[in-house]
Amino acid sequence: DDSTSWVSAANTIESIDRDALSSATPSFYMHDVEVGIEGSLAHVGNTSFRGEFRLYRLNEDGSAGALFATVASTGVYVEKESLRPLPLPRREELLQHCVLQSQRTTRSPQASQRPSDAYVWATAVRQTECDNLGHLNNTRYAMYAEDAVGAAVYHGAFSDQPGVLALAQRPSCSMHINYIHEVKPYEPLYCAVWHEPVGHAFVVEMRIGEGGSTADGGTL
Repeated sequence: DDSTSWVSAANTIESIDRDALSSATPSFYMHDVEVGIEGSLAHVGNTSFRGEFRLYRLNEDGSAGALFATVASTGVYVEKESLRPLPLPRREELLQHCVLQSQRTTRSPQASQRPSDAYVWATAVRQTECDNLGHLNNTRYAMYAEDAVGAAVYHGAFSDQPGVLALAQRPSCSMHINYIHEVKPYEPLYCAVWHEPVGHAFVVEMRIGEGGSTADGGTL
């Protein structure tokens, strides 16, 4: 149906083999790792579903070896023009294929409230970064988060905290994205960045609208 579409509401990497990263390697993507994928339908709602994928390192004989990463992806069935959720088509059939959610080894960190001295990076959404639904492609949120932390480092936001600065300069090994609202082309985007001591994580809060760190266009 041309009037409907699927929207990716959340994509998370729950665990990753950190041995694939090293301080001497500038990019994770330079590693050549053979991976096997095992997928399952973990949850079926009224308007959305969640799929889970377990990625394994492959042994020399092609069998599954050590767990490399666990990925969860949620899709929402929507009306294309308004992006309003619609009832899932063939929901009863999907429920028959749903399996129990595998027990997670890690949980998404709970973000702390944004501190008043959080570094704020101001940018804007580009047309070339948007999909055919007219808003920022879901893969770009992770890139904006990476760039926001990099901008904070570049402008000396953590220069008085050597340990935090060293952590900010390391490659990301895990990212959890909570999607609340879409961003449209050329909207001003403000990314507040701060360090969360619990879990040694960085939090990036994105807002749209005029007003810098207090932009009232809504939290993304």
